[in-house]
Amino acid sequence: MQQGVSQDQIKSSLMANGWQAQDIEEGLDNINSPNIPTAYSTAPVAASSGVWKIIAGIVIGVAVLGGGAYLASQTIFKSEETPKISNEQTQQPPKETVTPTPAQETPVATTILDCEQDLKCLIQASTNCKPAKVVYAATVDIFGVKQTAMSFFEIKGSEMNKCSFYLRTEKIDLEFPPNIPQEVVNQQKEIYKKLEGRDGICKFNTSELTAMLTRWEKGNFESGEVSCQLTPSGNVCETEGGDFGAGECQGTYFEQPSL
Repeated sequence: MQQGVSQDQIKSSLMANGWQAQDIEEGLDNINSPNIPTAYSTAPVAASSGVWKIIAGIVIGVAVLGGGAYLASQTIFKSEETPKISNEQTQQPPKETVTPTPAQETPVATTILDCEQDLKCLIQASTNCKPAKVVYAATVDIFGVKQTAMSFFEIKGSEMNKCSFYLRTEKIDLEFPPNIPQEVVNQQKEIYKKLEGRDGICKFNTSELTAMLTRWEKGNFESGEVSCQLTPSGNVCETEGGDFGAGECQGTYFEQPSL
């Protein structure tokens, strides 16, 4: 609400993401009441359970580095403010590794550029869909909750005139303000633990993949509506708008986390 989002928009977004109307009303009533402590008050959790449910929804915003949680939270709060991200990188010259093909295939080696922790290196490789990989570490500060996420990205090459892009959430560490009740801390850590290991793959036009990675490197992320359906070929997700709207995506990475 401080960012200019109306309560009607908040209600609509929350209900679209599976929240119960009663919980939404309770949370907003508590926020609107002048006698209720602020979100990071030291008051008992039971005194403002609706507020903490809203906070839980905010805290699970990870930007793209947190996988499906980002998609869930950004649907609720669409801020014009760019998240502050500090990327901890070790600037080392990229290394190239060679992956041998199976013996029964034509013996043509596939060269994979190892960008290590340099996202700019991966962006450069994406301009011509050159196979490359990177382990990307970044810290996002969301309303005082610091999240350090380790992600694995890989450009697998061209297929049917599309560039295949693989991504996986490796590890997520959370650091909460001291005033957050331990019950809330434990709940959020449990949710984030479920995000580790989620992966997915998307097929982009080469220029659209490069544009998306460039936005990520600058700390700019765009959310969108995501719906997934289990099919014989796997979990297929459809995206409307946002970073993944231009791609054809599938996998657990795009599923919203269960609260």
